[in-house]
Amino acid sequence: MSTVVHIVMHATPISIGASAPVSILKRAADNGAPGCAYEVVRLNGSIGAIFKNWLVKNYPDKTYKVWKQIESLHGGKVNDTMWGRRLTGEGNYAAIIAWLFQASKEKYFEGRQLPILNRNKLRRGGNLTLF
Repeated sequence: MSTVVHIVMHATPISIGASAPVSILKRAADNGAPGCAYEVVRLNGSIGAIFKNWLVKNYPDKTYKVWKQIESLHGGKVNDTMWGRRLTGEGNYAAIIAWLFQASKEKYFEGRQLPILNRNKLRRGGNLTLF
């Protein structure tokens, strides 16, 4: 039996430095992760207002910068409904994220790939059959 490790890296208002995502991917690979993927943060519906309120309360000095960076990923909005682009973003920050991720993936995950999804437990129309 194999174990699949799913690591989710979120944009956070705390600066962790450019090398942090690289070290996270390296550690994941060193610990047997079969592959990796990413998507950029997007704040759909009321989540945007909730997140902005949280930012203002917890990181008032970083709110503007974080909000503008999220907006820059989605053409000036904090959400994006365009399939494909909503997952990877657009613009300079998105290009930097994509480059950094791809370089790390090539370096640490060479010859590896995520396992094929077993769709036997999926029902047409969604939802897993858990019970």
